[in-house]
This record gives sequence, structure tokens and C-alpha cells, in this order.
Amino acid sequence: MPELTRESLIEAAKAAAEKAGPDLSRADFMRVTGITDHQIARLFPEGRWSEVKRLAGLDRHPKHNAPLDDEAIIREFHRVASELGKFTRGMYSPTRQTFLQTLCVVASVGCRVH
Repeated sequence: MPELTRESLIEAAKAAAEKAGPDLSRADFMRVTGITDHQIARLFPEGRWSEVKRLAGLDRHPKHNAPLDDEAIIREFHRVASELGKFTRGMYSPTRQTFLQTLCVVASVGCRVH
């Protein structure tokens, strides 16, 4: 068997997508190709499967949510705080209290954390 390279793994992802469909999951890729998660991680240590899909020109899986940036998170906290007028105990764990208080200040929503 020839040595697996970054380029051959990307080509394998394209070929697997032809067989399994454009919403190729990592599990489907491994089943179709026999390439393991370890091999993906060895060749793509930073981005792993997400990087392989991006370089192969494949779409993200529909169930895979895009990560939110800090500004989007603060906007969402602002929206929730505006609706409720405060943060309630059910919205955070004790380890996150300081984080939420900081978000309230940064978002300038004037909310209270109880």
C-alpha cells in the first residue's frame, strides 16, 4: 500500500464524498476508505477532519454548527438579558458566574447575576 500523504488523504475524501454523498461525516469517510482517525490527526494535526473537508472542497456537515466569535456570544447574552432583565441561577454554573458578570459589564446590559 502506498504511503498516505496529505494530498492522497484529501483525494480520498473527495472520492468518498462521491460514494457517500456531500454531507460526508468522518465516520462515513473512515468506513469507506479504511483511513483511521489517527492517520487523519497525524497528517492534519491542527485542523484534523475539518481541515481535510475544507481542503477537499466539501461542505460542513449540516449538524455541525459553526463556532461563534466573542462578539456573537456577547450579542446573544445581551439578547437574553434584555428579555429576562437578569440572569437567573439556572443559566450558569458557579464556575461561570465571574464569566457571566464580565459579559454583562462588557455588553453594557446592566444585568444582575443571582
